[in-house]
Amino acid sequence: WVGPDATNGDASFQELLRLPNVIWTGPADPKEVPHYMELIDIGMMPYKNSPYNQAVFPLKLFEFLAAGKPVVGSNLPSTSKMKKPYIYEYVEGD
Repeated sequence: WVGPDATNGDASFQELLRLPNVIWTGPADPKEVPHYMELIDIGMMPYKNSPYNQAVFPLKLFEFLAAGKPVVGSNLPSTSKMKKPYIYEYVEGD
């Protein structure tokens, strides 16, 4: 996981970080992103269900796909039509 913790210490994020196959680097300089893209197996877009997130279009979806990485994320209205097995999958949020 590359980027800041925007969860305010959410327990589910802390639980995710305890998994043996999850590494969190914290924030990274944009120049370092291509290096991290080479290291990851799958792109993640774990957006929480909120009015704001229901209106966003995450450009990171295209960044992951351009790097040849499959992506899993939250069901956002802007990305739901992009769903395709082994390319982009999403989970229903609460």
